[in-house]
Amino acid sequence: MRVFLCEKPSQGKDIARVLGAGQRGNGCYSGAGVVVTWCIGHLVEAVPPEGYGEQYKRWAIEQLPILPSVGVSSPRRRPQRSSRSCNSSSPRRASW
Repeated sequence: MRVFLCEKPSQGKDIARVLGAGQRGNGCYSGAGVVVTWCIGHLVEAVPPEGYGEQYKRWAIEQLPILPSVGVSSPRRRPQRSSRSCNSSSPRRASW
């Protein structure tokens, strides 16, 4: 089974239509071997400055600009309910 996780319901609806996942569920669309679900809003967010190092937990103007070599992001703490409700009704549970 392939699971497609979208950022918003309208995007999920469009992708489900293209993939032939026409069965509407609680927070998802499903079809032959495909589930399309979504969260509402951003799934990840940029980490605060201290995520790049303890020295940035309390920074001073002299340390600016902070230019990391690699951007770091983390999952949002509270994604909306859509993906969880689809997960609970899906025949195969995913690990979220």
